Amino acid sequence: MKKILIVPVNYNSYDYLDSYMKSVSEAWKNAKNDCELTVYIADNSTKPEDFDITRYGLPDVRIKHLDNLGYFGGALYVINNCVTVDDYDYVIISNVDMTFDKTAIFYLSKSQIQSDVGWISPHRYSEKYHKTLYVEKKNRPSKFRIWSQSQVFRSKWLYEFQRKIVSKRYHIAKDIEHPKSIIYMGCGSCFILTKTFFQTYRNISYPIFLYGEELFIAELCRNAKLKVLYDPSIKITNVGAISTGKLATTTFLKYNHEAVQYIYERFFKG
Repeated sequence: MKKILIVPVNYNSYDYLDSYMKSVSEAWKNAKNDCELTVYIADNSTKPEDFDITRYGLPDVRIKHLDNLGYFGGALYVINNCVTVDDYDYVIISNVDMTFDKTAIFYLSKSQIQSDVGWISPHRYSEKYHKTLYVEKKNRPSKFRIWSQSQVFRSKWLYEFQRKIVSKRYHIAKDIEHPKSIIYMGCGSCFILTKTFFQTYRNISYPIFLYGEELFIAELCRNAKLKVLYDPSIKITNVGAISTGKLATTTFLKYNHEAVQYIYERFFKG
């Protein structure tokens, strides 16, 4: 029987956390004979509310109220300090602006993956665009591509120009199913990290408040020769940018520049 830990990160988004937890509850009903499930909420909220974690009928739900440590900051605090991560076959880190398909936990608990897989990326459907989002990257970007992206985030004009191009691609792209495959980088709204990943990286830290987490985990997997697997049988629905969408553009650009510059300096510059 597989053991799964889910660590959702909440920031002043209790309505979305409620929807998220309801989806976890529904998904667990279809998998409870095949897995043991723990949910440990990392609550970064600056305006914490009483949140009834008992109402979802889940076997083990906990919550940790934190100062706002950011997305990975909050999740990694829980993983490094509040649980014994070695106990779990899979650890899911996610935002709360998404929901699990009712079969997601079942398919994850039944999955037979190779021991050298460190990260599983799920199929992600966007409510905003009404189509599947394929943000996964098959190949590692070049050193120049990472550097140039860091420069884009230094200019509001360049960022707005790039955003319009990307948005247009989302609207015109055909919704074609992609098969299960080995990739370089998965999506950042829902990380499914394996026991092998945490056996390799027992206590990780990411010194960036927001953004760049996908590149960070992709590079950790690459350096350890761990595979990243896109698995479309594990499905989520993405609402997107509930917390980060509230950021001022200048703050958004600042955080993104810091993230990409850190990735460049640590993994690509040499």
